[in-house]
Parts: sequence; structure tokens; C-alpha cells
Amino acid sequence: IRADPSNMIDLIGIIESLDVRRMQVLIEAAIVEVTSDFSQQLGSELAVGDASTGTTPLGLTAPSGTLAQILQGLAAPSGLISPPSSFGESPLIAGGKVSTTGTSFAFIVKALAANSDVNLLSTPSITTMDNEEAKIVVGQNVPFRTGSTVTGSQGTTNPFTTIQREDVGLTLEVTPHINSDSLVRLLIHQEVSEVDASSLTVIGSEAAADLITNKRTIDTTILVENGEVIILGGLIRDKETQAESRVPLLGSIPGLGALFRSRTKNIEKQNLLVFLRPTVLTSGADVAAASERKFNRIFEVEIEGNGRNTAERLSDLLDGRL
Repeated sequence: IRADPSNMIDLIGIIESLDVRRMQVLIEAAIVEVTSDFSQQLGSELAVGDASTGTTPLGLTAPSGTLAQILQGLAAPSGLISPPSSFGESPLIAGGKVSTTGTSFAFIVKALAANSDVNLLSTPSITTMDNEEAKIVVGQNVPFRTGSTVTGSQGTTNPFTTIQREDVGLTLEVTPHINSDSLVRLLIHQEVSEVDASSLTVIGSEAAADLITNKRTIDTTILVENGEVIILGGLIRDKETQAESRVPLLGSIPGLGALFRSRTKNIEKQNLLVFLRPTVLTSGADVAAASERKFNRIFEVEIEGNGRNTAERLSDLLDGRL
């Protein structure tokens, strides 16, 4: 730089104020998802069949139930009965008489209660410079079918399937802006997605599926103190489903009608909470301390295995002290 001596002092001061180490931000997130599913089934099945006349069954209270599958086996040429896949799921009391030459009858009383709990914890973390966007993706690149061929008017085909791949899993995008008063302004996009198991169907002879994804997304801008834990958002969802199937008229008889109806109840609860903590790294010592803390947590889990799986405080969760 060439300048007058009177201006050189001012220019040197400006250059020194600009030529400083840019601060970095360590962003740690905790995504906690708790799902509880309770189902209850109570009912009975009655069925009568006659293998000698080839009419199997003669009558039943559940056309698609367990007994219907058993009695249909009597009509097979071999006369062998293959136990249906649902036979061992819920019947507690069963009885009857099976004959390959005459009338068969059977009854089943079902009573089943099932409870399942799922706890999902994800703690992604990412470090970026001030005013620089950062992104982390943990998941799978899933192919989604967008088109396929059809047979032409002349009966000719040119088989092909077009596929578009998308990321499914955990995504965290963040842009930090550090203020002079230890406040951090964060532009955040957070997404948790997964493929719905019910959509995993095979079409034709190819394993291409019309997939459905379940997605939870947060787009927000927050202002938070350095090192402070803040909640980004949450979802509490309760779903209760009740179903009843009955034989017309017979199922409405007081007392005796219980033999001709079946009830199913399902309760599903889902809690989803997302927490975040930014930590400003102003020096090399801060970077080294943050790296050492994360490395020590990996050593405890993989090498020592302390056997604990719950955190007493939210800060312990983000610090890796489970």
C-alpha cells in the first residue's frame, strides 16, 4: 500500500481490525422421539363346515378369520389342513371337532393385548464459521420411481423405469451469525424423514415401489445466548382407533351377542422434541476443548461401555453424558 504518512497510520489500523481470526460455532442438536403403541383385541369366532359334500364352510361368523382358513383346508384334495399364519397370534381358548368325512365345527375366543414403546434419540452436531451455511445429512439415498413404460399399440415394449433419488433420514442445515454481545442468530432447517413401512410393496417382477415418506420439518430463525440450550419445536400426537365387527342381528343380542362380534382398540402416542445449543469457538483452545469432549464420549461408549443409557439433565444429553 502506498499512501501519505498521515494516512498510513489509519490504513494500518483498518487492516489490523479486519485481519483477525474468524470465529466458529459448534451447533449441537438433540432430537428426542418417543412413540407408544397399545392395541387390544377381544372377540370370538364360530364356524361349521361339511367336507363330505364339498361345502366348506357351511357358516361362520368371521369370513376372513382364523377358522375360515382352517375349514377351507378340508376342501383341499389332500385333506390336509395347514395352520394359518394368524393362528398363533391371539387365541387363548379354542375347541371343536374336525372331520374329513362329516360335519366339522369349531370355536375360538380371542383376547390379545400388545404394547410397544420406541425411544429414538439423535444428537447431530456440526461446526461452521460465522456467516457460513453448514449442512449434515445422516440417512439413506432412497430411489423413488417417477415413471415406467407401457405396452405400445403394436404390442411392442421398450421397458425402462425412471428413478429419482432423495435423501431420507436426518438433515440439519444452519447458518450462524455471531453478534458482539455473545448472542448467536441462527437460520435453521431441520428435517427428520423415514420411509413408511406400509408403502414397501413390490410391483410386478421389479422391486420398484411407490414409496411414502413420513416427514417432520422445522424452518425457523432464533436468537440464543452462547452455550444456552433452546427448544426449536415439538409435537405431541395422540391417536385412538376403535373397530367392531359383528354378525347382523345376532351380534346385538344382550349377553349372547358377545359370541358373534369382535372388537379392536388401538392407541398410539407420539412425542417429538428438538433441542439445540450453539457454542462460539473464539480460539484454538476452544476448538481443541470441544473436540476433546466429543472424543472422550466416543471412547467411553466404544471402549469402556459405562452401561448408562439415560441423561439426568438436558445439558448432559448434549454433552454426551448419557
